[in-house]
Amino acid sequence: MVCSGRKHIFERYSEFVLVIRNKFNDEMTVKELLNEVRSRFVNIYTNSELPFEEIVNVTKFKRDRSYLPLIQFMLAYQNFGTGNIKNDAFSLEVSELPSYSSKFEMTATLIEQDDNIIGTVEYNSDLYYKKTIETFISNYISMLEQIIESPDAGIGTLGFSSPDMDIDIMREYFGMDSNYYNILMSDNELNIDNNYVSSVVNSDDIETTGKKYLDSMMGAIVVLLVLSVVIFIVVTFLLIKKMIDKSTFNISLLKVLGYHENRVKKLYLGSTLYTVIITGIIAVPVCKLAINQIFPYMVYNVAGAFDTSFTIKEYLIITAIVLASYFLSNLILRRYLRKISLAEILKDRE
Repeated sequence: MVCSGRKHIFERYSEFVLVIRNKFNDEMTVKELLNEVRSRFVNIYTNSELPFEEIVNVTKFKRDRSYLPLIQFMLAYQNFGTGNIKNDAFSLEVSELPSYSSKFEMTATLIEQDDNIIGTVEYNSDLYYKKTIETFISNYISMLEQIIESPDAGIGTLGFSSPDMDIDIMREYFGMDSNYYNILMSDNELNIDNNYVSSVVNSDDIETTGKKYLDSMMGAIVVLLVLSVVIFIVVTFLLIKKMIDKSTFNISLLKVLGYHENRVKKLYLGSTLYTVIITGIIAVPVCKLAINQIFPYMVYNVAGAFDTSFTIKEYLIITAIVLASYFLSNLILRRYLRKISLAEILKDRE
């Protein structure tokens, strides 16, 4: 809470910068909040001689030239009118200057004029739509009317939304499609009027829907798993078979020289086991990380979800499936290797 100002000859029209931090909760009444703010104002005027720049430097806020420190919203209330001022010492004439940029994210100015209070709102058009500001003004006026009618009401009971604003009007108001919804996620139950809620989904509903979806897709998952195993066996067989076909002459020569069948199999098939194990250790976690990055972009409905994490047990099951597929492919390759006869060495000679 800061008050910074400069006294000069026009003391009545001195410029002050007030940065006030108020803490309140829904149980507080409007009167209690106003009394707290009033007491804070009384206290901060004792620091009115403290320069604003010095306060900013002491608080050690990260400075950025794109926005002002400490505050991004300003409410200005002027109770000395908007007319010209003239006395024996000086005279002031009011001139309207055009404004092409907003100094803050939003600046609301209230001015007493005769028996009325007029107001203007200056806002950053990069952050707000014009219709959003119009809704803000309407809600602000509605809130003030509620405060005047019930000054002892709790802050949490004040309505800050137009009572006639439903989802269809909202879509038309902001130019959105008919399937546009705002989605709000929270760890705790929210106190929102049911008139503004299209549907509510809690964690239990999401988990139940996810289980139903998983059960309905279990057949497709099993088919994909079987196809993956078959493809793995076929690809592994074809790759190693190609290597064996290129080495047919050498394999036949080894058999002629008296190498045992098991020795030949170990020479040409033994190293592939280590390749499969190392590839599985690296590929399974990498694929899981890739899926974790891609999966959120494939979800179009937050009403259902299921756990996509892998336990150690599941990793071991995947590894067992990979090894079982490899050994089945290896069994077929051993039979293929056994069919290479001693006569293969004579083909090239002939």
